[in-house]
Amino acid sequence: MAFVLTDALHDHAQSAPEREAVVSRGERLSYGELEAQSNQVCRVLLDQGVQRGDRVGLYLDKGVQSILSLYGILKTGACAVPIDPHAEGEGLKRLCRHADIAWLITSPNKRRHVVALASDPDSPLKSLLGMPPLDGVRARTVSWDRIALADDAAVTGRALDLDLALLLYPQQALTAAPLKGAIHTHGSILTFAHWAQKTFALTTQDRLASQAPLHTHYALFDVFASVLGGAVQVLIPEDLLRLPSAHVHHLREQALTVCLTTPATLIQWRFRGGLEERDLPSLRHLICGGRPPSPVHLADLLNHLPDTNASVLFGSAEIPGATLYQIPQPLTDRFMPLPIGAPLRHIDAITVDAEDQVVDGDSPGELLVRTSGMFQGYWNEPDLETSAFAERSCEGKYTHYYHCTGWVGQRLRDGNVRLLGDRAREVTVRDKRIGLDAVEAALATIPAIEEAAVYALPDDRDQTVIEAAVLLQPEAEHVTGTSLRDALRDRLPSEAIPRRIRIEISLPRIAGGEIDHEALAKRAQQGH
Repeated sequence: MAFVLTDALHDHAQSAPEREAVVSRGERLSYGELEAQSNQVCRVLLDQGVQRGDRVGLYLDKGVQSILSLYGILKTGACAVPIDPHAEGEGLKRLCRHADIAWLITSPNKRRHVVALASDPDSPLKSLLGMPPLDGVRARTVSWDRIALADDAAVTGRALDLDLALLLYPQQALTAAPLKGAIHTHGSILTFAHWAQKTFALTTQDRLASQAPLHTHYALFDVFASVLGGAVQVLIPEDLLRLPSAHVHHLREQALTVCLTTPATLIQWRFRGGLEERDLPSLRHLICGGRPPSPVHLADLLNHLPDTNASVLFGSAEIPGATLYQIPQPLTDRFMPLPIGAPLRHIDAITVDAEDQVVDGDSPGELLVRTSGMFQGYWNEPDLETSAFAERSCEGKYTHYYHCTGWVGQRLRDGNVRLLGDRAREVTVRDKRIGLDAVEAALATIPAIEEAAVYALPDDRDQTVIEAAVLLQPEAEHVTGTSLRDALRDRLPSEAIPRRIRIEISLPRIAGGEIDHEALAKRAQQGH
């Protein structure tokens, strides 16, 4: 039984040290090697003054070094702060100041950004691990060669399940205010990891992959659930995510049994993955992390994977796993948006209306969630917690704390939840509240559309207007923005129909493959 996140790694390293643990391109680590090398990182951090509860930044591309470094941080009793490996400039500086990161694990390929960060007069940095000596930088440096010479004996007993383990900053602009660093303990992450390991029956026979970057909540699935089951974690090279056919070939070559991916990636597989010529015979479970993809495209994709179970896992940085939907096969209704599923078995979810009253039946409302697997609050932002949590009395004797997710949902008769939108993605148009996600969902039901993104802009009278950008299927060259607007007239009220629908050849994305709505809005404002 694992009580902290490093327990399972230690146990497997003792019982089967030669078993493969992590694979990344040509690199491989056994459980014994992962244990020993993470012990070396732990000891170097302790020598640099890291103490229980300190925040240690992890500024690395997802690879073998990032996985062993994450475990090394956790073994010190400190809190790991995975940072978007593409972060730079003022955003990177702001995050490090916000989390008070005095120790940063990085690599020489980040040298330019790290030098700028360490040269910031307000930087809290004391030590840089994984970096050779840097001229003009006050922070101490410890190269990877020096780390490899450290003692690899285990350091135990430095963390409890109640201790901080991770700060997860949602995928947002790091220059936006305020920054939301979701605080997670060893116990909250283990709740999700144990659920995932049991639900997907992960064992030593599995090879598990997720394309999620380490700073995202879906990465907790492959990093920790795989180790609980003694499985192999296969790290997907980032460059393959832009090459759907090569991505699918890599999954086949690696004999993946469980894969967590994104709606955008599944759509790319459908049109450019070459599944007509090759299948994935070892893949027993395909998990879509995030909002459900268009059923039109998903049905066609799953026709090429008849022996693969498929599901939608929905969550957030605050609640890594909230709901799960088992996708029926064959998927017969191609035009009804898929639900996000039923709350996980360790989650208590209620739906409340605008007056904070619990609603029954299929009335829509905001989902409030209570679970030991949710975050503890936002780092350094106590004011945010006023709106993030709600107190509710239980039989007049106890007080329970629910997280106010902002998700607007509708309970279906079969127990699943249909996601109608997100409070953060609602705007007022002509005195009507419009959910931008609902407009995206309506666009996704048009067969000619491969992918859609909806965003809001101010017009020249300072009123809010809705616009959209879409990718079309390869055979839909004749489709225009005007014809798409016409197709929406029987799907949406007039005020929800985008003023303009731009047909694009690509959409900007944030880490993990999700569409960058903010970048789209800026592009539209600049007239591009």
